[in-house]
Amino acid sequence: MNPIRKWLYDNRKRIMRLVLFIVGIIVLTQLLNYFAKNKQDKTDVNEADKALGYAVMSESPVSDDIKNEISDIIDNFFDYCNKGEIEKAYNMLSSNCKEKVYTSLDVFKRVFYDSNFETNKEHSIQAWVGDTYKVKIYEDMLATGISVQDSLTTENYFTLVEENSEKKLNINGYVKTKEFEDIKGSTDNIEVEILQKDIYVDYEVYRVKVRNISDKDIMLDSKENTKGMYITNDRDVMFTAFSSELNINKLTIDSGAYKTIDIRFNNNYKIDKEIKSITFSQILLDLNDKTKTEKLIIKM
Repeated sequence: MNPIRKWLYDNRKRIMRLVLFIVGIIVLTQLLNYFAKNKQDKTDVNEADKALGYAVMSESPVSDDIKNEISDIIDNFFDYCNKGEIEKAYNMLSSNCKEKVYTSLDVFKRVFYDSNFETNKEHSIQAWVGDTYKVKIYEDMLATGISVQDSLTTENYFTLVEENSEKKLNINGYVKTKEFEDIKGSTDNIEVEILQKDIYVDYEVYRVKVRNISDKDIMLDSKENTKGMYITNDRDVMFTAFSSELNINKLTIDSGAYKTIDIRFNNNYKIDKEIKSITFSQILLDLNDKTKTEKLIIKM
């Protein structure tokens, strides 16, 4: 017998114990790194959130029952996704979320499920603002062998809402929709009514109904610069519209006609800051004369 093979055969038990010992050390190291990373992540999040005036889950001034309810709902959503029960996960979304973000089960599958659940995923939940929670999504370490620090981590924002006495989810940064009543303003040439706003984590979308009461075609914004339309909060901070998303045709209202326009504003979600006004500062009154403009401020 070959001397090397003979030595391996004679020492096979010792070699096997050594291999198992090395594997055990590797697994233990990964687990220790996992817990150390989680602890550091939690510390980093705590410090960042404290600086911003937010609270993380472990320090939120809410009862354990509410924390458990929040966790259970989000855990159930991920459980359905990990099991491939896509329709059950989709049915946990609110009506507004389905209308604004995922308009069908197929859209939800293609846009959210397929991009996040190629493999089973784990998640962590941190309180963010009000009923909105930051959810980190990462690989299942036990299933994939990938440590948390090596895992591709994505962030999402989930909001809990009540619908027909049942808790539902708004996801992908969509927070809620706020309806307005009798919020309007006018000049001799134009009437504007604010119908609603869709609130997202990073921006807000205002739906406005514009009526042209002049004898000329007009534009809600002349597009001379990017500061023609803006909202102002109760601290007098101005947030401009993403006016580049609106072409001339969308902004033009024929004489005697009306049009509904969705306008996105660069305003991050904060529950302690109220919007006090919306301003249209460059309403173009004559498409053939860019010098004829007027300003309309509507108080919210």
